[in-house]
Amino acid sequence: MKYFKCDYQYLVLISPYIAHFPLMALSDWYLWKIGKHTVGKDATKVAFILMLTNMFMVEYEIRCFTNTLEKILNVIAFWFFLQ
Repeated sequence: MKYFKCDYQYLVLISPYIAHFPLMALSDWYLWKIGKHTVGKDATKVAFILMLTNMFMVEYEIRCFTNTLEKILNVIAFWFFLQ
């Protein structure tokens, strides 16, 4: 960011969230596919509504913790295990 001269304090502060967002979207997509494969589309919709209204998930899932990255990789690996 310093090379491109965009190392403003706010951008530096939110850059981990921006970098982590595509990984979380990928994890949710694979979780949706796993849910449809195992329990069906209707139950997966209910599960996603409950997941998105859970304040712990909303606040802490997007943060760059190592256990969040572990969760993302486990979800993707589980999808490939089901195939």
